[in-house]
Amino acid sequence: MPARVNTSGDIGTALDASDAYNKDNIFLTDEGWVYRHYKNDALTKFWDEIIVSGEVDPSATIDSIANAPVDAINDVSPTFESGDGDKDVEYSPDFSGGGGATPPPTPITIGTVTVNGASTATDADTESYTASISGNATGVSYAIASSDVNDSVSGMDVTFNGAGARTLTVTATSGTATDSGATGTKSVTVS
Repeated sequence: MPARVNTSGDIGTALDASDAYNKDNIFLTDEGWVYRHYKNDALTKFWDEIIVSGEVDPSATIDSIANAPVDAINDVSPTFESGDGDKDVEYSPDFSGGGGATPPPTPITIGTVTVNGASTATDADTESYTASISGNATGVSYAIASSDVNDSVSGMDVTFNGAGARTLTVTATSGTATDSGATGTKSVTVS
């Protein structure tokens, strides 16, 4: 039968501090030795995993710490086995505004790059283009390139040299964005 006097034999493999079973979370109930898994840092929500099952000696009195179920002695604060003093409380913090948890920082991204400007042009025309991003990055730099190597580029201005279809590609970069180097394209017909 599980009993406090048999701690070494019943749960001797549980270390003072272990990834598997921390003694600070093990106690004796009327169902045997259990490992208590806490669901919040207030230690008010939990579930118990039976690790050594068995009926605790029913002849034990409440005053007999050697055999009495912890639940019968003090259900609110069970007597835990001696460990390192740190209970294994792991849970996902509540980021809904309560509990004092600090949410993770918002990622800094460029997102989608949109190229703004004329979709048609005339040979030898110079068109000015701009770009915008959907993300929250700051300090974004833009560079434009044309699919036709005969076209000339100065800043975000493109001078088209010859008729035909072009694809303009704008690359957006930022020293703080996780997706630095994002691109956007625009099709242009040159007559």
